[in-house]
Amino acid sequence: MYYLIGINAAGFFFYRINNYGSLFHKLLYPIAFAGGSLGILLGIWAVDRKADKENMMITVFSICLLLIQICCWLLFGDEQKTELSFAFFELFSQHPYLSLYLLLINSITFIVYGIDKYLAKRNQKRVKIVTLLSLAAAGGSIGGLSAMILFKHKIRKNYFSAGLPLILFTQLIFLILLMNR
Repeated sequence: MYYLIGINAAGFFFYRINNYGSLFHKLLYPIAFAGGSLGILLGIWAVDRKADKENMMITVFSICLLLIQICCWLLFGDEQKTELSFAFFELFSQHPYLSLYLLLINSITFIVYGIDKYLAKRNQKRVKIVTLLSLAAAGGSIGGLSAMILFKHKIRKNYFSAGLPLILFTQLIFLILLMNR
C-alpha cells in the first residue's frame, strides 16, 4: 500500500513539474507502468484539464495502464488462478447485444476516421482528436486501426499508432476479465 501511495505521488509530482520533452516527461511512462498511472491522471486533471496534443499520449497510456492494472487486480487479486478462459466466441454468443454493439461502434469509428481523412485532404475543419480516441475507447479500436491502415491516416501520431493498439489490448484484457469473473 505504501508503494502505491508513493509511486502515485511521484506520478502526480513529476506530471506537475513536467516540461514536454524534458527528462521528467520521459519518466512518466515508467512511473505509469510501475503503478503510478492514477497519480499521473490526477496531475493531468489538476494541471491540464483540456486535452491537447502535448499530453495526449501520456493520458491515453495512463488511462489504459490504470484499467489494465485494475482488471489484473480483479482477475488475480488475493486468489491464485491457475487457468483463464479465452472463450471469446462463447462470450459473444451468450451476449448477442455485445456483438451488435461492437459491430456498430467499430463501423461508426471506421466511418468517422474516413471522414477525418477526407476533411484533412481538403484542408477543412477536422474531427477532434478526443472524439477519434473516444470512439476507439468506447469499443471501436478495431475500426479505428482498420481505418488508420486502410486510409494511411494518423499513422505518424504516437497517440494513435501506439495508443489504439494499447486501447485494443486494454479492451481484450477487459473481455478476459468478463469471461473469468
